[in-house]
Amino acid sequence: MINGTESFFAGHELKELTFGWTDYTLFGGLLGISVLIGIYFGFFSTKQDNTTEYLLGGKTMSCFPISMSLIAR
Repeated sequence: MINGTESFFAGHELKELTFGWTDYTLFGGLLGISVLIGIYFGFFSTKQDNTTEYLLGGKTMSCFPISMSLIAR
């Protein structure tokens, strides 16, 4: 309740939003997968020697995915 009245959003009563065990499990799993991918590519992937190779994706990728990656950062 806000200011003595119930809150409604699109005809539905708003309830307190909290993480349950399923949310924590999924979040932890996705975080763990991301860490494993980072470790794999950090230790076992080919190294990028300079910023030109980093920004151009080792010249093996086209312009579109590289530009989308740079915009997302």
